[in-house]
Amino acid sequence: MNLLINSILWSMSPLFELRAAIPLSVIYGGDFWILYVLLSILANIAVIPFIFYFLDNMHSSFMKINIYKKIFNKTIFRIRKKIQKNIGTKKEF
Repeated sequence: MNLLINSILWSMSPLFELRAAIPLSVIYGGDFWILYVLLSILANIAVIPFIFYFLDNMHSSFMKINIYKKIFNKTIFRIRKKIQKNIGTKKEF
């Protein structure tokens, strides 16, 4: 049961996702490795509605918090700067 919970949590983590959950399930799953792989995939899919909920509702609420707004704006500025830098360097084929 501990492996099942670990597989589900690994599949839900944004850094490792299924790249860690599937091998973990196959290696340590024993006779139930197929079940663990399927549940990991379903758990990975189940995260999507929560992400959309966050993006739709929670983000506007968090933007009222100064530290969140500052980090968010800084990140967006850095990404836009990288995009602008790379737009001029693209070559058309």
